[in-house]
Amino acid sequence: MMYIEGQLLRLQVWTPTFTPEEETPIVPGWITLPELPWHCYNKEFITALLSPIGKTPSPLPKPHVWMGFDEEDFTIGKWQAIQYEGHPDYCSYCKHQGHMFHVCKIKLRDEDNKRRKEVEAENKIKNKKS
Repeated sequence: MMYIEGQLLRLQVWTPTFTPEEETPIVPGWITLPELPWHCYNKEFITALLSPIGKTPSPLPKPHVWMGFDEEDFTIGKWQAIQYEGHPDYCSYCKHQGHMFHVCKIKLRDEDNKRRKEVEAENKIKNKKS
């Protein structure tokens, strides 16, 4: 990781929908495959094994994946456990890493402002009627 003036520098590929105020939900992370047989540790096998997972959103996907041992009988095989390490929380409301939607301070602030405006509007209506 690289920091500039105390801020974490993140590099990402530019896209037409790039918005500098939003952090990317894509982060590097480690995946551990406990008890994976040693002969399975090659790029082709692991790529094929983990392809159903894809990119991980904030809630982590599958905790395991099926490893078939027989090309003709798909019932022969075992479930391979998947452990995710270093996966930060990502808020879908403010688009920042480090916390989840339900504890987002920006969301809570916006909800408070909305309630305050609603109360003010109700008070104006009441005052006009008086």
